[in-house]
Amino acid sequence: MGLSKKRDLTQVELITKRPIEDERRIPFDTAEPPPEVIRVIQEQGLSQNKIEGWVAVPAINPPLERISRRKIETRGRVDAVQLLESLLNEPVLEGTLRTIDVLNGCGHHCDTCLADAALPSKMFTVESLDRLFSDERFLNMLQFDSLRIGSSGDILDHPQASEIIKMMLEKTTSIDRKNLSKEGKHHKIKIFTNYRPNLERQLDELIQMAQENPDRIRLTISLPFNRKDTVNKAFVEYAQEREGLIGKHNIDDQGNFKGRISFGEKAGLKNIGIQDVRHPMVLFMTGRILSDEVNAGRVPEWDKVEVDRETSFEDRGFSKTYLNADALWLMVYATPYESHTGRVFTPLSPDNVKAFSHLPYHSDFPTPSNWPGGKAMSMSHQEARRLRSEMANSGKPMKNTVVVG
Repeated sequence: MGLSKKRDLTQVELITKRPIEDERRIPFDTAEPPPEVIRVIQEQGLSQNKIEGWVAVPAINPPLERISRRKIETRGRVDAVQLLESLLNEPVLEGTLRTIDVLNGCGHHCDTCLADAALPSKMFTVESLDRLFSDERFLNMLQFDSLRIGSSGDILDHPQASEIIKMMLEKTTSIDRKNLSKEGKHHKIKIFTNYRPNLERQLDELIQMAQENPDRIRLTISLPFNRKDTVNKAFVEYAQEREGLIGKHNIDDQGNFKGRISFGEKAGLKNIGIQDVRHPMVLFMTGRILSDEVNAGRVPEWDKVEVDRETSFEDRGFSKTYLNADALWLMVYATPYESHTGRVFTPLSPDNVKAFSHLPYHSDFPTPSNWPGGKAMSMSHQEARRLRSEMANSGKPMKNTVVVG
């Protein structure tokens, strides 16, 4: 996660060209919602001035250059309760939230960012998160089956990462009990983080918590797709020193690591997974075009023509909510013709939330009980292929990012 050095075919550069000292608002024009979303907005009579605009990267006034952790910890402190206060009593938001980032970006700067994250400039304070997770109104906002930590930000960029996860685990005990009683399943805290050699101590703390809470925590450790495999090789050494972290299928008869860790396969520990994003399936899903230099023949089975993936058409117009230190966002699934990330975002507010709640909630997740848009229905593969073909032949350019190394 984190912005790579790249040339954007859309206007996404605009949203990364303001330092933290600049309080002017950036024009929200880096993405556009799918036509299904526009139709619902019009049907609900939501005027344009009630929408702040649509962005491909969920950040408000992200900085041009990396800000020191010290500055973020002092000047970028955000009170989570204050940020959400105006929306905590909205009944339509009950059971909608399943993804949270404790920072508004990622500082890892992989050569190829799969999440399209901004540089971090703000973070929630631990104290305010504790108050937020102690508020019954907020707990009612969470989805009952799981809570994902890590989307366009990395929790290990927060100096108190393990403390935050421990707090979330404790504060969601009541949700866990309810879900266990009703569904027979535990409420999961799903943590997604990137491996970096200088953050091994913090990662060790997350691994230990996952080992101690196998029913409640699911940890996924991602490896980057960089021009060089330095980080990936360092991870192999790190993992081999920790019993059970790498699955036996990745070790040869001499005890040496053999090849790439397959995408989606679990490590030796049942609730800890390793996601090696060099696998072509991940690249296929991102809606990106890599330069020949970066690709360098390492994933020859990946076909650049297939970048406008069919699944993005099957999910087009579906919605979810997402929280980071900038806003509670409406996240809508789009195609590469609307946004190169495959998702578009706009901040939710008391003025627009009721209208936006008429959008269909993503079909892969539990449908919120008070969400008037109900459960989304995916179009068939055949319909998706037809729509994709129509858009490809329409002359409308795809909004992909070319990674130039």
